[in-house]
Amino acid sequence: MSYFVNDKLLRKDFYSYTRYCSEYSAPKDNQAKVYQRRFYNEDGSTAYDMIVGDNNQISIVSLIRFSMVSKNSFVISSNVWP
Repeated sequence: MSYFVNDKLLRKDFYSYTRYCSEYSAPKDNQAKVYQRRFYNEDGSTAYDMIVGDNNQISIVSLIRFSMVSKNSFVISSNVWP
């Protein structure tokens, strides 16, 4: 599914049985330039973001969760597959 504003592409969503990726674009030189891809878990939560910079440099930003196990300890987990 694609989303346009004033005939400019802003976002494309990709699906299999759920949405697995959204690609965000901004107009540059009269073309849509991708600047971010967001990948999703099956439950719809964000798995990780891929930031696309100049010269197509890619940075991956993962989401890390902290969970309390007891009063004095916690677990660090990531929802990104290794």
